[in-house]
Amino acid sequence: MFGIIHATIDRANRCALRFVVKTDALSAFLVGNKIYIHIARVLFHVCINRSNGWVIPLTLEASSIGKLPFCAALVYGVVRTLGFACTAVDAFICNHYGHDVTVVSGCNVKFGTKIRTHMTNTFKSGLVQLGQWFRGELPGRGGDDADLLSTAEGQNRWFTPDFVRMALHANGTMLDPLTLDRWTDEYPELSMERKPQRIGLVLAGNLPMVGWHDILCVLMSGHCAVIKCSSSDGILIPAAIEALQGFVGKLDLVDRVEFVSGQLGSLDAVIATGSANSNRYFEYYFRALPKVLRSQRTSAAVLLGTETDDELRALGADVFNYYGMGCRSVTKLFLPTGFDLDRLFAVWVDWAHVANNNKYANNYDYHKAVWLLNQYQLIENGFVLLKQDDGWFSPVGTLYYDFYDDLSDVGQAVGQHADSIQCIATSDRDALGMLASPIVALGQTQCPAPWEYADGIDTLSFLLALSSSPVAR
Repeated sequence: MFGIIHATIDRANRCALRFVVKTDALSAFLVGNKIYIHIARVLFHVCINRSNGWVIPLTLEASSIGKLPFCAALVYGVVRTLGFACTAVDAFICNHYGHDVTVVSGCNVKFGTKIRTHMTNTFKSGLVQLGQWFRGELPGRGGDDADLLSTAEGQNRWFTPDFVRMALHANGTMLDPLTLDRWTDEYPELSMERKPQRIGLVLAGNLPMVGWHDILCVLMSGHCAVIKCSSSDGILIPAAIEALQGFVGKLDLVDRVEFVSGQLGSLDAVIATGSANSNRYFEYYFRALPKVLRSQRTSAAVLLGTETDDELRALGADVFNYYGMGCRSVTKLFLPTGFDLDRLFAVWVDWAHVANNNKYANNYDYHKAVWLLNQYQLIENGFVLLKQDDGWFSPVGTLYYDFYDDLSDVGQAVGQHADSIQCIATSDRDALGMLASPIVALGQTQCPAPWEYADGIDTLSFLLALSSSPVAR
């Protein structure tokens, strides 16, 4: 409260908030930003100069704010801070995002409709701070924690520090304030209070943090997550939950998150991911519960023959990131008849380092030996085997391809295997508009937005529908 003389809400004006501050008081309610404020006749103009260089102009009606006797102190104030001073200041700033992007509201809209409950604000603020943790923007924490990355690799040798850091950053991108708002704005039900349900989560472990999105959806919908981590990924998710607990402060997650190693116990619903064989057991075991069951899927790329070297280089990320083990990894190529495969090898040389992983190299050597013994025609460059095959799920260290004469042939093949396809990568989305599967740009298969749900199942809608009688807060 240092420097604050007065902070109250003027109820008579409904949306006006009067406050009188000294210069140093600004340091009490904006975190890590430089604030420049000058006063015009009719408008206040506020610029937020963030550490990453973004500048966000915000304009306020002067009539919405009470008198400021200390205007001189506010004309040019530059401050750095650690947190809010009090809830009154929190209400004025109306910052739902931990001050990463400041949203000053209450000026042109009704105070009650613009500002959400303190709990909602705190949780969303915590999520944005967790996004910073994921992206390694907090020194020595999350994506910048060498010990955490090393421990994860020690549990699972596929989880190299580079790929773990990549996965953490991808999850952090989903928690960017603008992205988070765009996603949650599609679900007005999130502003409703509902009876928490116990949601069992059986998570996969083929990629680092691959089950995090399900956990995020459960917590955002107000339910309780009963989490069974994969034995291959038991380090990162508990670390993320612990970090979130620290960021949300008063909002206690202890009763909303439970990790189990054995049976899940009593549940109201379940979300489970596994192989086709596992799903048969899930289907029977959870037969009486509302559920979302996800099975094995893969992704493909359709080249048109007009791609630039940069686009083919981007395709390499879709093929080799996470050693090609994800459902969004490209394991099948459709090539126009006559396509020169040497073009791919020429631009993919930067990915030769994947063969330095012993597990990857063993898979490469094994399949090369087996296929040569069976006299299959192969094309290889020392770190990936290309095999012409009508299959979709190429083993680690390999890549299936097929030629086509007409795109209608591709459409037919994709249609026949739609239930096994997560997405299709291509350089021209319009050319593949006839495909039912999600289409993404080359190099973007591993970068889904939070609203691009796995298997096309809207997880958040499923969870929100579990509470049939929500009550408005």
